[in-house]
Amino acid sequence: MITVAPDTDGTGALEAHADAAGLARGDHYLRFSGGGHITADGRTIEGDDIIVQLSPDDQRVTTVQLRGHSRVTGAPGGSAPQLMTGRDIDLAYAEDGRSLRHVELMENAVVQLPPAAGGRTGRRIAGRTISIGMSPDGATVTNLSANESVQVDLPPEGDTAGRRIRAATLVAIGEAGAGLQAATSPAGVDGLH
Repeated sequence: MITVAPDTDGTGALEAHADAAGLARGDHYLRFSGGGHITADGRTIEGDDIIVQLSPDDQRVTTVQLRGHSRVTGAPGGSAPQLMTGRDIDLAYAEDGRSLRHVELMENAVVQLPPAAGGRTGRRIAGRTISIGMSPDGATVTNLSANESVQVDLPPEGDTAGRRIRAATLVAIGEAGAGLQAATSPAGVDGLH
């Protein structure tokens, strides 16, 4: 088990465990094998094998690669995804080493977005692969593209029943603080239920 105490401002705490863990100081990375589990800044990261790439001074996380049974669970509230799953997931971080900048989900990718104000569940997007761009502070999804057998589950809103949309591809854009605002399917929609 690896434990990092929080900074003086109360952030930055980290707890990690796996069957095996190692540090490659010369190559600036940590590796957690055999069911890696990392909890940091309200986010839980899990995978069969996890590689945490560090900055050249070993002070900041630059990327995290999850391989096999990959799962990222976010803290409730906010605009960031609540759940991301796939066979493999790559997380790229901003210069601060804490704010997510970009996420790639590969094979059986699923993203559960937070609910809209007053809602109980958010939109769920599934596809073979999903690519996610985040706002500069890492708090809001600002663009998303999903490919191959895409399924979007929209929760009920007011008097409107929940819906399921199927398409070959999906491209969605938004802005910091507001989240995704518009989505298109360049290849057309396969079904609306």
